[in-house]
Amino acid sequence: HGAKSSRSNDSIWLDSALADAAPSPKGVRQFAVGVLAEAGAGPEHLVRLTWYVTDKDEYLACGREIGAAWREIIGRHYPAMAVVEVGGLIETGAKIEIEATAVIPRD
Repeated sequence: HGAKSSRSNDSIWLDSALADAAPSPKGVRQFAVGVLAEAGAGPEHLVRLTWYVTDKDEYLACGREIGAAWREIIGRHYPAMAVVEVGGLIETGAKIEIEATAVIPRD
């Protein structure tokens, strides 16, 4: 899967496309920890997520696995989140694309 980020002042915009409907803990770790860390943030800085899925039924069927992976890596931090079913994603083979915004408080 691919991941990219951009930063402006105290905000970070993240985008990650995942091939599986239920991201593995490794995939979630790379998105939530790796990409955020590269931008100078942690999972606790997430304030908004939008998940674009190509198959709503498959996503719903994987709910327990997705939730377990989330809690394992992110913990009990739950930012505002929306899930949108789409006809397809740009990255070949991707079934989920996660768009996120993180805000780092000023010291």
